Amino acid sequence: MNYKHVLSTLALASISQLLNAQCSPPSSNRELSINNVRTTIHSGGDMWWDKTGAAEYEFPKGSGMHSFFAGSIWIGGKTVNDSLRVAALKYGANGAEFYNGPLTDQGTVDPSTCAKFDNVFRVRKAEIDQFLADGTVFSNLLNWPAKGNPHNNMPNMMLAPFVDVNSDGIYDPEDGDYPAIKGDEAFYTIFNDVGGLHHESGSNPIGIEIHQMTYAYTTNDVINNSIFYDYTIIKKTPGNLVDTYFGQFVDPDLGNSQDDFTASSSSNQIGIVLNGDAFDEAGGSSMGYGGNIPASAVKFLATPKDVNGQMMPMSSFSSFNNHQGATGDPQTAFEYYNVLQGKWRDGEDMVLGGTGRAASSPTGAPAYKYMFDLDAPQPWNECTSGNTPYDRRFVMSVGAFTLEPNVPVQISSVSYSLYSDDTAQSSFTCANLDQVINAGSFLQQHYDNNPLPDTTVVGIYDRIPNSLQVGLYPNPSAGTFSIHTEVNELLEVEVFDLSGRTITSWANISPNQELHLDNAGIYIVRVNQNDKQFVGRLIIH
Repeated sequence: MNYKHVLSTLALASISQLLNAQCSPPSSNRELSINNVRTTIHSGGDMWWDKTGAAEYEFPKGSGMHSFFAGSIWIGGKTVNDSLRVAALKYGANGAEFYNGPLTDQGTVDPSTCAKFDNVFRVRKAEIDQFLADGTVFSNLLNWPAKGNPHNNMPNMMLAPFVDVNSDGIYDPEDGDYPAIKGDEAFYTIFNDVGGLHHESGSNPIGIEIHQMTYAYTTNDVINNSIFYDYTIIKKTPGNLVDTYFGQFVDPDLGNSQDDFTASSSSNQIGIVLNGDAFDEAGGSSMGYGGNIPASAVKFLATPKDVNGQMMPMSSFSSFNNHQGATGDPQTAFEYYNVLQGKWRDGEDMVLGGTGRAASSPTGAPAYKYMFDLDAPQPWNECTSGNTPYDRRFVMSVGAFTLEPNVPVQISSVSYSLYSDDTAQSSFTCANLDQVINAGSFLQQHYDNNPLPDTTVVGIYDRIPNSLQVGLYPNPSAGTFSIHTEVNELLEVEVFDLSGRTITSWANISPNQELHLDNAGIYIVRVNQNDKQFVGRLIIH
């Protein structure tokens, strides 16, 4: 490799970015504490910590103990001219990679818009329910970052999703509009990789806008120990980004950061951290968990679709350490991209067995992209490998896919923590992680059964290919309603109750034709028009 050419290219890229830097680094945050986790939601892509060195993912809430330390997302791919582009944040010690706010249609930023979106917008389901019941307009509803909101001067562009009750395309609670959210509490942030320098990777910008909805539920099961994340990624600059990978970076620090092990389940798309010994001492900014130690995990719930319309599997799980060697943290765009592909930072393939590094693994070990995989073709974990517990980090990736201009890609994940229910032992071991996997399956089922409550919205979710743009009007309704569509062609309509039982159906219905349901309740309406489909919620008083 011509390293002088690489350094020259990166220097020119940095100069170009400096000339175009227009946004200040993100600085806003809000606390999430509606369930058994207390954490901080940040603008600009940072997760779980205070950006100065203290963990903020407290589990159980009120205990002073922390089951994750920091996290972010990594995205990398190549232009059609084979030029590498990366946006990847670890801790921001060198500066930001993501900046607040949406991009213009030309893929540029406006400094005043950046400042407006240096905010974490929050709303609770109880506020929406009360608004629908008696018209009480809470400040969180007035401040929702949706298209054209006159109460906080939002731009007239696709932003956070909302139910457009009067079908005018503009968000205004005074017209009956309200946020479309998941969970009992939801936080919305919008950020981009164009507003300033890429300090961590040194890369030129990709030209992406990212919408993140973070949400949680209050329950009496593992959902109460979980936080969900929906990402929508839109490339706003010309040209495809090919061979693209999305990575969820996690620095877990389960209690004491110095005694962790990691594991993965490739078939279940899960990355796991567990304690590497039987007692977790206090360390860093967290109290130790002592002898009763939970495990924590992150699971992909939805991933980009392949050419056959199927969700892509997790493509790799990379576990590395807090140091500067070959098995440590990536530092450059090339190294970030290597890790996203399931390689070591220096480009060497991970191999099956041992530490995953060829020099310390069985002779002739095959390349394998999932470290310490519970589903590996032969038993492989940190315990059987005789590894020394340490300050582990991991990245779980999905790819390769193509980011096309103005075609949203949606990815969802969940973080969760739980204690072992095995009465014979108080902590998890490498050989005892079935409960973690089963909890992930339960969370997947919950996610699949709880889509965006009403997809008759104006917002970024409208831009999914093959989605049908529909308005159910009025909604809520006294019983009579109609279906508004952009195309005047016949519809097939099915109505289900919340248990999935079919209530009624209509064939060859015209748009705007009056329909009627007799009984009050909340219904799921599925509408088909040619090859497009809509699924949304209808409330009958």
